[in-house]
Amino acid sequence: MKQINNNIASKLALAAFLALGTLTATTSCNNNKNEVGQEIPDGKAQVIVRVAGINDSNPSVKGKASTSSSKAGSATELIQGNGFDLVTAVSDKIETNAALKASSSGTKAAVLPAGFKYRLFLYKKDGATYTFEKSALFVAGQETPVSVTDGATYKWVAISYNSAEDVPDRVGSDNYALPENKDVLYAASASDFTVAGASVPISVTFNHHLSRIALEVNTKGMFAKPNSATVAVNGLTAQTGTIDLTTGSFVGSLTPVTLTLNYDSFTDVNSFGDRRVAYVYTAGETTQNITIALSNLKIQLDNGTERDFGTTTLSKTFAITPVRGSSHSLLLAPTESPLTYGGVQWSRSNLYYRNSVNPENPYRFNHSNTYNATTDPNAFFSFRGHLPRKLGSAVEANQIDPCSRVYPAGLWKTPSQTEMAVVTNSSGTLGNLLGSIGQLLGLGATPGAVTGPNYIEYTPTAGVNPVYGAATSAENKLRFNYNGLQTSVGLIEGLITLNLGSSKGTSSAFWTNTQGLNLLGLVGAGSWNYLGFTGRNLIGGAVPRGTAAASLLDIDLVGLNILSSALMNVRCVRNPNWTNVSASPTYNPNPVLPTTSDVY
Repeated sequence: MKQINNNIASKLALAAFLALGTLTATTSCNNNKNEVGQEIPDGKAQVIVRVAGINDSNPSVKGKASTSSSKAGSATELIQGNGFDLVTAVSDKIETNAALKASSSGTKAAVLPAGFKYRLFLYKKDGATYTFEKSALFVAGQETPVSVTDGATYKWVAISYNSAEDVPDRVGSDNYALPENKDVLYAASASDFTVAGASVPISVTFNHHLSRIALEVNTKGMFAKPNSATVAVNGLTAQTGTIDLTTGSFVGSLTPVTLTLNYDSFTDVNSFGDRRVAYVYTAGETTQNITIALSNLKIQLDNGTERDFGTTTLSKTFAITPVRGSSHSLLLAPTESPLTYGGVQWSRSNLYYRNSVNPENPYRFNHSNTYNATTDPNAFFSFRGHLPRKLGSAVEANQIDPCSRVYPAGLWKTPSQTEMAVVTNSSGTLGNLLGSIGQLLGLGATPGAVTGPNYIEYTPTAGVNPVYGAATSAENKLRFNYNGLQTSVGLIEGLITLNLGSSKGTSSAFWTNTQGLNLLGLVGAGSWNYLGFTGRNLIGGAVPRGTAAASLLDIDLVGLNILSSALMNVRCVRNPNWTNVSASPTYNPNPVLPTTSDVY
């Protein structure tokens, strides 16, 4: 017999225990929820048990650092590959679907799913010692009474495997053998309770008793779900052992667990199939160097075809020191690789926003960069606007770069005027340039540019890969399709009706992030954008023209703090400052996404 440590369970469990005292009048008479084989108590000498949740926050362990993510600059890394790049990250937090959507930063206990089982062990106090009296197996979601000795004082311990699996009873002593590679949940009462002629509620808040290591393959940066892949894991070891049931402390030596980890070990953790996770649970607390390699990746494109990246292999070695009760997340996120032209890394296609495709990942690049006679209204943005067909804010602090919301957060950005300049060799006001399309200009072609039936394009110096088709394909060229633009905006609030007029099929336009005063003679504030079209010369015929266009912005229109601007496409570029952005200890690769109130 052993005395239980009063500090084992959290204060949260005690608070919930006291708060549930008013529930006994309605739960003590409900016999319909009893488990099969579980005794039904007589009278009121009973306890009624319910699960308040699972504490998913990491414990503070003095003198131990759980992962290298506590060091600024070591958590997130971009590994450049052939066909796709790889974003890797290590953190002390396992992101759930609910966490991705949460708008509050408050910590809330996770719910033990209905139907999952747990076992409660009751110890009766006799003087200064506690003697095991009985245990009962419960099902989460059911409040089932258990008979106890009237007038006696008790403590309790609870264990679950966070699943519908039965939790075995104590056998002979308080030395309790834990299973292999399972999520053992443990809880103990914060104080004694006495049964004195009334039902006593017990509220259980579980803690993870082992270290959880989550290995995640995440293809959100490919804007697709994986059809298959090869995942090789080396250096990851797991151990289990025996605990003293009354204290939760491990007794004796730990024993190794045989692990077999491959792509089939990963399961979907969301309904979109672009996040797959494998979990490993260990009692060991020695530093591990875990190498995860990803190869043979195949993804499902929007048009139903498959993109096969072949034997391209990218890998990362993570150094972590597991801490019991803590979580460790190791992320491998394949990300679409860029095309390099003029020293700038460009996305292979335009940005679009479509919440209906995947509300967890609505900012996306088209898998195919071909011209489509059918206009996509979700690909037209205002200057510094982050939602399609909505005007951006005139308040700079409220302006959000839509490219920054592509997964992973901040890796992409809207190009600057300087970055856009590598595909232009002239400038003018937007109105004058649009008026000259199709006319005889007598101007030379833009160096490096060629035109096709519905596009202007440039040949990249890096990034061309056969997985995206032939070297001449729309994904292997820096191609800007003649999707058109809208210069006249009739609405200042709400969703703007798109009307491209004759610009569709004759011009390409995309925004920069650069604003200035009195651009090219425009009195007031102007913005820079790219305008590409097929020019005409008296001698030589058609010539490709890529030019910097300046347009006037109506700022703070009628006091609504919005910018009245044209609507254009957005072509993102890699953010050269992303290494510094992602080095922040607070960096989260999941972008902050718009909500219903995310308007100005």
